[in-house]
Amino acid sequence: MEKDLLQQQRYKNPIFAIPDKNIEIPTVDFWRNEITITSSYGAAPDYLEESLELIKNKKINVSDLILHKFPLTEIVKGFEMVTFVRLLRR
Repeated sequence: MEKDLLQQQRYKNPIFAIPDKNIEIPTVDFWRNEITITSSYGAAPDYLEESLELIKNKKINVSDLILHKFPLTEIVKGFEMVTFVRLLRR
């Protein structure tokens, strides 16, 4: 974990995938700096396929949910923007 991350208080860190092995967590730093790890829900392939079909067939309108678009080459920029917006909401 990067040192600057540990120095930020009340930082929420989302985890988007399950690591293939256990990870060590510096519990004292997490407690002292009020760092939270939050996992994301990983939908089953059947749910993803059904959702994509509903969107593709225009059964669900998702256009109002999309505020910004980034190419995959700029994925870090997208995550940084989400993090910045969450910091502003505190």
